[in-house]
Amino acid sequence: IKEYDVWNEAFHEPYIFNKCGWDLLDSAHVWAHRADPDARLFINEYNVVSAGETERFYDLVKGMLDRKVPVHGIGVQCHFGDRQLNPAFIKARLDRLGSLGLPIKITELDFGDWEMQKFDDIKDLNLEKWYKDYLDIKPAGGESYQDMAARVASFITELRQQPYENVAIFCHGGTILCAMVYAGLLKMEGMFEHIPPFGSVTKIEL
Repeated sequence: IKEYDVWNEAFHEPYIFNKCGWDLLDSAHVWAHRADPDARLFINEYNVVSAGETERFYDLVKGMLDRKVPVHGIGVQCHFGDRQLNPAFIKARLDRLGSLGLPIKITELDFGDWEMQKFDDIKDLNLEKWYKDYLDIKPAGGESYQDMAARVASFITELRQQPYENVAIFCHGGTILCAMVYAGLLKMEGMFEHIPPFGSVTKIEL
């Protein structure tokens, strides 16, 4: 493992930090660094790009850096929901975090207008077309499964160029199915008959 998200969404666990103090976050990074001195340690949060918590997150990370806490990267989640996208705001927020001098990775991202909705609540006429051809039809504002498979294939191809022998990837079932298609273990048609169970481990050799 080369990178860790040491404490995910610390802002949104007030009970723990109100009880134990924010020193606990510093300690978690110190402990992680002692356990794996060669790994890059990330701090990851939401609402820092899609909403107005950028400055609070900036102050948190800057304080950790000032205290010499081992923080090597910033993770940002981009869950915009029904918020209007404003590229200028997004750029300004990323630039603000980027001024800390750490690499930034987008760790979560919404795709499409149907996200976080129940299928029964979707009024899009395109839904019936998608039901009949989910491999090629794109959800409104999103990507087709073929598009997703191409992204996963590009990622794995790039990964295979690195000098790693074993790689652990934490992801959703759809991504696992795409990886299995890439490896020739499944055909794309009918692959949803093989959805891996929640919390399971799928081993793929390439």
